[in-house]
Amino acid sequence: MRDMQPGPWDTVHVFEEYTSKKDVQAKVHSEVDIDDHYSGPGQLLFFMQDGKIFRAVELNASRVPAGTYSSKLVLRGGPILGGVRLEAIDS
Repeated sequence: MRDMQPGPWDTVHVFEEYTSKKDVQAKVHSEVDIDDHYSGPGQLLFFMQDGKIFRAVELNASRVPAGTYSSKLVLRGGPILGGVRLEAIDS
């Protein structure tokens, strides 16, 4: 993930479609400029540095499993019918 998003971030929060604005704001501890529910398509990734938003990205490609990960996150992909499955490995 560090190769995809360089910079001094230490945590990334990944949100799926239909996540509420309230849930996003509670997780990132900050106001965010999205509708009441994120409707996608895709996912929202909030890269954090020391508890503050470093960068927010909307990802419309392959699916990253929802969750909170460290900056050591590695994504490993494999083909599935109709797309690619991503596996999150956080060591």
